[in-house]
Amino acid sequence: MQTDYSINNQQPDIVIAAVNTYLSALRRTVPHLLGSIVSAPDGLLIAEDLPDYLEPTAIAALAAAQTALTQRFAITAHGVDLHNVVIHCHRTGAIVIYPIGESASLTMIVTVDAAIDRIHREAQPVLFNLGQLLALPTTPTLYEH
Repeated sequence: MQTDYSINNQQPDIVIAAVNTYLSALRRTVPHLLGSIVSAPDGLLIAEDLPDYLEPTAIAALAAAQTALTQRFAITAHGVDLHNVVIHCHRTGAIVIYPIGESASLTMIVTVDAAIDRIHREAQPVLFNLGQLLALPTTPTLYEH
C-alpha cells in the first residue's frame, strides 16, 4: 500500500516498499501472525499487511491512540518510556504494539496460539531496521543477524 507519507526527504515510494517488505517478512516468519501495520504517531497509516476483513486506517488510528495513552501511563507510573503494549483479547488472540522511536509504531495482530515471547524476539530486528529507515535522513545501516 502506498501513502503520501514523506519520511525524511527520502523517496516515499522506496521507503514504503521497504516497510512493506519488512511487514511481509514478519507474516512469513512469525507463526499465528494475522497481520501488521506501521503507523505514524498521529494515526496516519504508513504501511500495512492485514487481512481484508481488518480496516487498516482504523487499526492505525487506534494503535496511535493506544500508544500515546500507554506511553503517558508508563511515564507517569514509572518515569520511563514505553517498551511495548500487549492487549490480550479474550479467547481470540492479542494485539502487540511497539513504538519505533518517536516516528512511528508497529502493530502486530496475532491469534490466541501465538507465543508472545516469540513475537517479541522476531520483532526486535524489524523494529531496529524500521527505526533506521523511518528516522534517519541518510541511507540506513540495517541490522544483520
